[in-house]
Amino acid sequence: MNTSKTYVGVTGYFGTGSSAVIDLLKEYNCVEIASPVNGDYEHMAFYSQGALYDLAAILLDKNSSVYCSDMAVNEFVAAAQRLSNNDFGWFGSYKKHYGDQYLNNVYEFVGKISSRRERQSAAHIKKTLFSPIKALLQIAAKVVYRRPITKFGRKFIYDNNPFYFARPTKEEFCRAAKVYTANYLQMCEKDKQISVFDHLVWPQQCNSIDDFFPDSLKLIIVDRDPRDLFLLNKYYWCKPPVSTTAPYYPTDPLSFANEWKRTLVNNLEGQTNPSRVLFLHFEDLIYDYESALRKIESFLG
Repeated sequence: MNTSKTYVGVTGYFGTGSSAVIDLLKEYNCVEIASPVNGDYEHMAFYSQGALYDLAAILLDKNSSVYCSDMAVNEFVAAAQRLSNNDFGWFGSYKKHYGDQYLNNVYEFVGKISSRRERQSAAHIKKTLFSPIKALLQIAAKVVYRRPITKFGRKFIYDNNPFYFARPTKEEFCRAAKVYTANYLQMCEKDKQISVFDHLVWPQQCNSIDDFFPDSLKLIIVDRDPRDLFLLNKYYWCKPPVSTTAPYYPTDPLSFANEWKRTLVNNLEGQTNPSRVLFLHFEDLIYDYESALRKIESFLG
């Protein structure tokens, strides 16, 4: 067996049964669940609003500008602070569990892909006010320096966020991202050979792990018969005594099938690296358990 550390992200779309694989892996002595709590914990640091994937989508887009990239970096920092400082129970709360490690890693990553400027851009203007002091200074400048007056007495009110100049190449961004994600994985690991992370990424993001994550990360994606999901969603999950919330998926069969195809089928078929991504059907864990078990064991060495 390989003595180097292996990280495993187990994921699936809503209700596909990825927790079954996590429960199975708990039975192995060489496996640890990378959770800071005694219970379910999901690692949302990379795909929450404004986090790594949103940042990459903006900075690496050919239409990105200095203006929008500045806002994207600020949103990335704000998202990290939100996850760090708030205890959401089953995600976040990094300050509580890991001290300053998480935010220090965030700021190190930001420093690699951007630089700070002293002057703020127009993106940071929140509102304008009429300032009598500004008006007097404008009059004085007009008299002394013959400076023209534009918008008499107008004063810009800026937010407190810095201006980030962020124009990395894809190679620069990915190189920094791999260090950032590796530091996160190491922060959460314990002492066993294989560390398992619940919902580290979404299934649709599996093709990006070669770009954004170290080679030591593998993914197990759990799929499920969509007919099963449709019935569970419409008749079980959102009915008492299980829950009284609204259904997650559409309850009309054609709408559900269309969403399922757009969400998963069109994004995942034949596009992944088989050495790093394993697809597993939830039903195989029931009806073909031994074969499914061998697939997992072979995939993880």
